[in-house]
Amino acid sequence: MVALAACSSSKSDPVTPEDAGVEAGPVQGTFNDWSCLGEVTLPAASSDPIDVSLLLLGPVGGTPAAGVHVRACPDPKDETCAGGSTPADTDPNGRVTLAVTKGFGGYFEATEANDTTDLHFNVNPFFASHPSDRQEWHSTELRFVLDPIPLAIDTTRGQILMQAQDCRSHTLPQNNDFSRPSPLAGGVRFVLDPMPAGVVLGYAVATPQGRISTTATETEDDVGLGGFINVPPGRYTVTGIRAATGERIGSQSIHVRADTFSMLIVAPTP
Repeated sequence: MVALAACSSSKSDPVTPEDAGVEAGPVQGTFNDWSCLGEVTLPAASSDPIDVSLLLLGPVGGTPAAGVHVRACPDPKDETCAGGSTPADTDPNGRVTLAVTKGFGGYFEATEANDTTDLHFNVNPFFASHPSDRQEWHSTELRFVLDPIPLAIDTTRGQILMQAQDCRSHTLPQNNDFSRPSPLAGGVRFVLDPMPAGVVLGYAVATPQGRISTTATETEDDVGLGGFINVPPGRYTVTGIRAATGERIGSQSIHVRADTFSMLIVAPTP
């Protein structure tokens, strides 16, 4: 299956509350530990330098995205990354290390010659030096997962691609075990505010083959993926909602550019 959005592959082994880095609430099955909702707190930001090691992988087969020009954009409201860092290129393994400051809450701009730019947004700020694996998407791959939906991609608009993760996500400041992949949460609805006319919401389904479905109403366990297609350029808020209870999981402010992918992890936030 094509891995639609954000960072790492799934994990099927049961976990404990201690694995989630929280004390309250039981783990709800193999997937979908929401015991930290309402309890996520962030450390204080500072000017202390930290390094973020990004690993960019293609969504088909996890092929390393080598030679991608990546900039750290510290201001999430800077829609053109005018204040971004000097570009650094990913190595043959798809890895690049960028220097930021503790509490970096911006985004990463990843560009390739003659292809779509990816904007990698962070659900929670970075407070320590650690790796971050993200999927680097291209327009041909989006067309592949949209088939057989009769939907034309409007290059004057952008695409928002999302991956839902639960309380075991690496994006939470208290979760620092990067030896195991973050879980892909099911039962999550994505909400876009505002929701312009003409925007299509779809969720990834695993069977009979990996595709985007516009009839699915929430993410699947061990898949966790979805997207807003043909979004006009501008600023938006994306929120994850537990479909079963209506609880807010997390929200983040992002922006969309024309003919660009805005890539998100939707996980618990304060």
